[in-house]
Amino acid sequence: MQIANGGNISNTQSPQAAGAAAGSKLDKGLGKDAFLKLMVAQLRNQDPLNPAHGADFIAQTAQFSSLEQLQNINKSIDALAASSAASSGSSSIDAVLASSYIGKVVAANGTIFEQTGAGLATLRYGLPSDAASVQLQIQDLQGNPVRTILLGAQAAGPHQLAFDGLDGDGRPIPGGRYLYKVAATDQTGGGVAGVSTTSGQVAGVTFDGLHPYLLIEGRLVPLNGVYSVSLAAL
Repeated sequence: MQIANGGNISNTQSPQAAGAAAGSKLDKGLGKDAFLKLMVAQLRNQDPLNPAHGADFIAQTAQFSSLEQLQNINKSIDALAASSAASSGSSSIDAVLASSYIGKVVAANGTIFEQTGAGLATLRYGLPSDAASVQLQIQDLQGNPVRTILLGAQAAGPHQLAFDGLDGDGRPIPGGRYLYKVAATDQTGGGVAGVSTTSGQVAGVTFDGLHPYLLIEGRLVPLNGVYSVSLAAL
């Protein structure tokens, strides 16, 4: 059998060449458009004496549908995350999580306190075991450090500190709400687990701006300070 127009042979890709061209796109990330073009190229350049099997075509169509569904799911997730971030950061999710703590008993290392002018604020905490070194860290609600107070070695049990309202440079800090937490190490230099600034049953949830806080015995606790949650005793 002869081909009348031999000059057109060079313009026709073989199935192998079409697959190679599509493979280069695959290396860069195969989207649904490229996937569809690959299918069309395979159909256009297949050997008419040995066409693609119907089952293979159905499998490729199913793969295309799955790819499109996955991309649509990813777009939906991205849109949801962007919407949440634009409206309130992660506050909506945090609010739902915070409400699930109501009625439960929690322990946390991180408590909000109110500093009123030059008045002394009582900062309470508990150590589960003896500590070779203890430090109390104070920061504002934006996470900026205000002062770190070194307290040395302390025995296990409840403790409290009368905070004088001064920052690390000895200057009075502005009145308002601040966060304190406690870090402790043992004789080997390892961290002491289970240090708490607040523990008790969650009575409710309150908001400071867009951020929810747990209300425990009149004290406010941020969600990221909670390290233990249990059911209240009946």
